[in-house]
Amino acid sequence: MYSKDRYKSTIAFVDLLFNILVGFVFLFLVAFLMINPVAKKADVDKKAEFLITMTWPHDSPQDIDLWVMDPLKNKVGFSSKEMGLTHLERDDLGWANDTVNVGGKITTLNQNIENTTIRGIMPGDYHVSVHFYGRNQLFRDPIPVTVKIEKINPYGIIYEATRNLTAEGQTMNYVRFTVDDRGVVTSIDNSNESAVGMTHKENGSYSPPANGRDPG
Repeated sequence: MYSKDRYKSTIAFVDLLFNILVGFVFLFLVAFLMINPVAKKADVDKKAEFLITMTWPHDSPQDIDLWVMDPLKNKVGFSSKEMGLTHLERDDLGWANDTVNVGGKITTLNQNIENTTIRGIMPGDYHVSVHFYGRNQLFRDPIPVTVKIEKINPYGIIYEATRNLTAEGQTMNYVRFTVDDRGVVTSIDNSNESAVGMTHKENGSYSPPANGRDPG
């Protein structure tokens, strides 16, 4: 029996399906490219070149202060929280500012921590010191205080050490690190220069600690 169907071709139909598939792939790629920039905005902004963190036991009520001195001898701490490219993010007073009353509900932050950021590249020597401001309660045991320095971009921990503070008013110099004009840390050493600045308010002005102690 003669049939005209035997001479028909399915090439056109296959071409149509292929073109539809290509169209769907193209639309998918366009949609993906439009969504991707939104995801990029969720990335954490790298606003600092260095992050310096000081921590001490959360069950300690004592007030410990972090101080950083930049190559221009600017000293950043609780009494001068921002100078040049260096910024103290929070002055932690031990237990004194660890509780917040929101609508009659008390929230406690069980963490003693201070952070200082260096937000740009200034070549030279940086010094990091810690000052036991105290003022809260008497203590019996030495207080272990940890200082950590992180390089943000590229990320790396360049220094971390824990030392014991034993007396109110005590100042301890932790480290000196040197940065070149590219932001590369070229040396890390013990510091023989105090980064502690003005620590006591009297008659409207601040005075540096005398002989390692707060003057009053």
